[in-house]
Amino acid sequence: MSASSQAAFWNYRVAPRRNRHVLIPNADRPRRQRHGLSALRLVSHLATTSLVFLALITLVWCISWIFHSMHSVYPFSNEVFRLLDRLELLLVYIDAMVSGIVLLIGVCYYIVEVIRGDL
Repeated sequence: MSASSQAAFWNYRVAPRRNRHVLIPNADRPRRQRHGLSALRLVSHLATTSLVFLALITLVWCISWIFHSMHSVYPFSNEVFRLLDRLELLLVYIDAMVSGIVLLIGVCYYIVEVIRGDL
């Protein structure tokens, strides 16, 4: 097989160089889609979302611990304690909803990038 037919077979251009041929990739050749960058962005988004979730749930836990510590030292009335307990539960729900929404947005962006091929 000659050098030119071999280059056509591999879809490369042949560049002569001192009796040797160097194969240079052809710019017109279609490339394989690679999902590495997009997957890395998804994994980093998941890690960031989990860190935000852990930070918010830790803040809620600290607030809850302070309320229960205060209640053990200076007991609140039943209505105030129930209100603080519901507030604590509401903060946990808000944290879960915000983290879930951020997580779903990241997954949607990943799916759109894969479908469009913007990798």
